[in-house]
Order: sequence, then structure tokens, then C-alpha cells
Amino acid sequence: MEATVVESEEEQTSCQVVVYNSIKRKVPIRVKSSLEHSREYVLLQDVQDHFSGVTSFTLEGEPLPFLLNNSGHRMEPWQINAHRYHEIEAQLPEQSSAEASNTSIDNSSLVILWKNIEKRLDTIEARLDTIEIRIEDVRITVIERTNNIMNLNTELVENSMPRFFFVVKEPGKIGITRRHFRLHFLCECKEQDGMHEIAHEGYEIKKPREFFIKYGSYLRKLIKIVRGTVLIGGIIIPTLAQVASNISIPDVLCEGNLWDAMNTVTDVMDANLLPSDTTTMEYGKTSLGAGIAGAQLRDLAFLLYDTDPRQSLGNLNRITDADGHVRWVCMQHLNTSYGNEQQSAFIRRIETMRGKFDSTNGRVVFNNNQDSIVISEFCTIIQNGMRIKELHFYNFAFKSDDFVKLVETLKDSLIHNLTLYNVTVFGWKPLKVAKSLQSLSEKQQFWILYVVKKDNSDELINYIIRNKTNMFFISQTDRNSYLQIIPASNYEWKPILNLETNNIVSNRELRVYDMFIEPATLKIISNALNSSDHITRISFKKIDFTVNYEQNSIGNFAKALWTNTSVSWLLFEECDIKMDGILAFVTMLKHNKNLRDFTICKQKLPLPVVEELCSSLEVNTKLTMLNLAHDQLTPNLARLIGNACISHPIFTNLDISYNNIGNEGIICICKSLENSTTLETLSLSNEKFNEQAIQSVADLIMKNRTLRTLVLLGESIEDAGLKFLLDALKQNEKIDNITLSANGWSGAANTQFKTYKKIIFR
Repeated sequence: MEATVVESEEEQTSCQVVVYNSIKRKVPIRVKSSLEHSREYVLLQDVQDHFSGVTSFTLEGEPLPFLLNNSGHRMEPWQINAHRYHEIEAQLPEQSSAEASNTSIDNSSLVILWKNIEKRLDTIEARLDTIEIRIEDVRITVIERTNNIMNLNTELVENSMPRFFFVVKEPGKIGITRRHFRLHFLCECKEQDGMHEIAHEGYEIKKPREFFIKYGSYLRKLIKIVRGTVLIGGIIIPTLAQVASNISIPDVLCEGNLWDAMNTVTDVMDANLLPSDTTTMEYGKTSLGAGIAGAQLRDLAFLLYDTDPRQSLGNLNRITDADGHVRWVCMQHLNTSYGNEQQSAFIRRIETMRGKFDSTNGRVVFNNNQDSIVISEFCTIIQNGMRIKELHFYNFAFKSDDFVKLVETLKDSLIHNLTLYNVTVFGWKPLKVAKSLQSLSEKQQFWILYVVKKDNSDELINYIIRNKTNMFFISQTDRNSYLQIIPASNYEWKPILNLETNNIVSNRELRVYDMFIEPATLKIISNALNSSDHITRISFKKIDFTVNYEQNSIGNFAKALWTNTSVSWLLFEECDIKMDGILAFVTMLKHNKNLRDFTICKQKLPLPVVEELCSSLEVNTKLTMLNLAHDQLTPNLARLIGNACISHPIFTNLDISYNNIGNEGIICICKSLENSTTLETLSLSNEKFNEQAIQSVADLIMKNRTLRTLVLLGESIEDAGLKFLLDALKQNEKIDNITLSANGWSGAANTQFKTYKKIIFR
């Protein structure tokens, strides 16, 4: 019986050097051990991983056989004995005659392949030549554009005011004395009519002697050129700054009377200024061809300063035409063909910066693309007259120098709105950004919307509440939670407002929606209100005030309103306020002398709060509007409130809708208000009216002589009450309107009510 040989798992030790075509590689030597002996071997597959196609091996010229198993077959996988101290040679199988033929074919294929490669190389070389030519074209274009930009910058500096002008003598004046001459600028448009006189009264020349010494030669040469070319069509004036050379002489300059007047001016100029010891006019050496520019134009601006301190310059506008030259044109040409051409060029430049321009509202928007916009270039676009009304930056990061340059540019621009949404300036806190924008506060009809994350808002809240600025502010925690300081107007409640320019007022509203207000933030608001005189409205919706009891911050906020003299509107809607907090706010009414409108709705008001409210109304003499809708009032509480309103001297508006006070409550409130001498508006919506309740409403209409508006939305009134209301309206013609629900009426009731113009159906 043969002994069983137990072999252990193979191991890998050292390496075998294998040579093929003089290339040496090391492959692993594997070891398999058994109880009797161990052997080292090399796998064919390991060698083929280095030399593909190898099928046999030799050692010093002698073939190395593959190892066999007990059955006389090659062991799987194929393997040979290892010779760790020798190099074994690997070999490919010998080629047959057919294979040799294939090799010959392969060689001919290589020739064809090489020829194809040569053709492709020729093509590549030709393309490289084309690319080289294009690169040269681009280089030339870049140089030309660079030169154009340099020339434009030069013209912007040199041509700081209009260059074409003429002078006429005021009627009835003789001699060269003050205020006898008037200068008129010309529009440098490119239209067929050429340059033309503008609708402007011109400017008095208060220093005529100095003026004519400096510019007399230019005026004389201008007359000479016109006189010499008036019979030739298509007259061309040499430009004063050697630009815009295609500007033609306008008809107004070719009229005989005007140029006779100009001759008179030069005659007077010669008689008064020509030195006695000379016979030729040598003063005013300005050449018309060389042009008036740079320092000479600045001197002209200085001479005109007394009569044009605001530098309106005949209401002309400096623009850059499609050829890159500076022109001064009237408003008509700015807004028509030339303006459109220039505006299109500006828009293309904005788009290269990945900005967007909305022509319907003149709005430029940059969104998260600070890497592509060059602020200095954009500022140049603004300075050159692009008609931008609104400028918005979203998710944008400025360098501090760029931001300073932008602010300086905005001071002299026509832009009236700057929106910064999640904008940062490197190295600056949001408060520093806000303070840097304060320099724009003197700009008329200009306002800023600054939107930041809540984490960076406390300092800004304090700054904007305390200081009068043209900045509006929004602090956001997420898309639906926000704190806003906005114009005190009836804007829709939403995270980002569409502020309307014609609705921008100096007063502000502090508006907070669905936001967690920390005690520290409420304390900042309270302290800031003590020194603020422009926050006139404060509104809170869906705010949890319960945490603010820990530091008594809600009590401090109520006390801050005691002495505040600016807030006239205070609203709490659907807020979580404990009874102590509500008591603090209604007690505040005893002390505040400015509040006009007080709303606390969607809040349960228990008896102690209502009693304190009534007590405050007895003392308060300024409140005119009280909104207690959705406050779960009982009929008794409604009666108490009605009685308190009667004694108030100027109370005009009461809303106790959606309280389900029932018919008893309606009767109580109407009875209480019958004798009010100030009430103008009463809202009793979402109540069920039986015949007795509607009768009490009718009695109120007949007996109260100040009531103008009555709102009875909600449950429809039974047809039986129709006669009560109609009869009451006939007896009180001072009622402006009654608002009723449009549904639930019978056909007859609908017909009768809808023929009555004072009934409004919703």
C-alpha cells in the first residue's frame, strides 16, 4: 500500500531571473512542502505576465522540461523547476511557413502604415501653420484692442467736457463787459443731420476778456472753415481732440444771421483785445485742427464754473461710440439709435463676465462668478454711461479694494438700487460693509438691500435701527425664516421683497417671521429702539417668545416701547407669548404716547389681560386701531372691549373677527358701540347672525353717526335680516360700504343687495 504524501500549501520565496531578448525580469519562486521533501518551481503563467507568448525555457542551451504528475501528464498549472542561482531563458514557439508568410504580409502592412503616418504628419504640420497664423492674428487683435482701450482712457481723461461750442452776443449789449456773451455747446451725434444746437439757454461768459484771449483763435477759425465750405456738400469740421472726425456742420451753424452774429463777436473781440502796438491777431493760438482738450477743456470748465456749478454742461452726456471714441450727445440721441448701439456693446461686455442684463428693468445680476468679473472693468462700463438702474450681487466675494472702487463709482452713476445677497468682503465684517455703504446715503433716490445670514446679523440690526440710512436689511436663517428692516409700507410677507422705487419711504418697519430670537438679539433691538426715530412699525409673526422670559428680555422690550416716540404700529400674530408677556405689552399702552395701531391676534386672551387692556385704553389717548381677531374672546370680554372703546377719544377701528363670540357677543358689542363718536370701521367676520344679532347690527348702523365701514364676512346672514340692513342703510347715508360674503344668499336677496352700491361681496 503506497504511503500517502501530504503536501502543505505553496509558499513564495525569493525570485527566479528569466531572460527574453536580452530583457531580464524577476518572477516569483514558489515552494511546495511535504512530509518527505520540499520543491521549488516557477509557474509558466508568472513568466507570461512579463513576456506574453512564451511557451518554453532553456538553461545554458538545454531545454527545461515541464513537471509531470504521477499519471505522466503536465502538472496543472504548468510549471518548471526553479534554478535560483542561474538565469533561465524564455522562448516563443517556432514559426511555421504560413506564419512566416504572415510576417511578410505584416511587413508590407507596416510600410503602408508608415506612409499613412507621413501623410498625417503633413496634415498636422499644415494645421500648425494655420494655428500659428491665427495666433498672430489674435496677437495683433489684442494689441489693437489694447491700444483702443489706452486711447479710450486717454480720451476719457482729455475730453472731460464738450469740445464743440459757439458764442453769440446778447441782444442790446455792446462792448466786451461781463454777461454780454453767451456760450452754447453742440451735440456731437452721428446722425445725418450732424451736430446740432441743443435746447439749452447757454452759459453767460463772466470773464469774457480771459475767455477770448484763450479761445478767440478757435472761434475765428471755426467761422473761416464754415464760410469756406458752406457751398460744398457734406461739410466736415476738424475735431477739437482729433476724434470723431466725421461730425458734419449742422444747418444752424450755416445760417447767415448766426455767423454774422459770430463775426460781430470777433470784431468786438479784435477791437477790445488787439494790442495797440501790433497789427495782427496773435493771441489765442489754439489750433482748430490740433483741438481743445485736456488742460484747455479744464480751463474752460473753470471759466464756466460760476454759471454752471453743477457741471450740467448743457445737459449733454458723455458716451463712447462703436469706434471707441468719446462723444458728448443730447438726451434724445443718447436714448435712440446711438444709445441702443452703445448699450448693446455694454451688454456683450457684461455677458463676457458671465453677468446677466434684464432690459425690462435695467437690472444687472452677477451670481457666484467673482472669478470672471473684473470690478475695475465693470466700473468703467458704468462710468461710460451704460443705462443700469439696478445692480445685484448674489453669493459674491469681493476684494476690499474692488468693493471700495465699486462704491466710489456708484456715487456718480444713474444706478438707484444695489442688492447684496450673501456678499462678503475679504477681511471685513458685515458691519464694516454696511458702514462703507453709508457714503451712498446722500445719493438721491438710491437704496440698498443687504441680505446676510443670521449668525452675522446682531451688530447690523443694532446699527441699522439706530442710524438713518438708505439701506434695507434682511437676516435669514433659512428660506422661510427672516428678520427684515424694510420700508414702512404694506409689502407682502416673503423672504426677499420686490421693493418698488416709488414706494421707498424714509420710515422703516422691523419685521420678523418664524424665527428664533435669542434673548441677546431681543436685548439689542430693545436698546436700539431707545435711540431710534425712524422705526415706525414693528411686526412679529409666528415667533416663540417663551425663551425670552429667562432674562426678562421680553419685559425689557415692552419697557423700551414705553418711551419710544417713533413706533406707531405694533403687531403680534400667532406668537407664543405667556400671559405675563401679553400683560407687559398691554400695560405698555398706558405709557406709550405714539402708538396708533396695536394688533395681537391668534392668541388666547384671558380675563386679566382684557381687563388690563381696557384699563390701558382709559389712559391711552393716541391709539386709533385695535385688532383682536382670532383671540378666543367670550361675549363678556367683547362687551368689556366695546365699553372701553366708547370712552376712548380718538378710537376709529376695531377688529374682533373670528372669535366666535356668538349672537350674544354681537349684541353686546353693537350695543356698546352705538354711542361711540369716533368709531369708523368695525369687523365682525366669521360670526353666525340670527335675527336678533342682525337687528343689533342694524341698530348700530342707524344710531352711530361716525361709522363708515362694516365687515361681516363668514357665515351668511339669513334672508330675514335683509330688510333690517336695507332699512338701516336708507336711514344712515354716511355708511360708505358693508362687506358681506358672496355665498349663501337666496336669489331674491342677491338681487336686492347687488343693486345697492354700498354692498361689497367677497
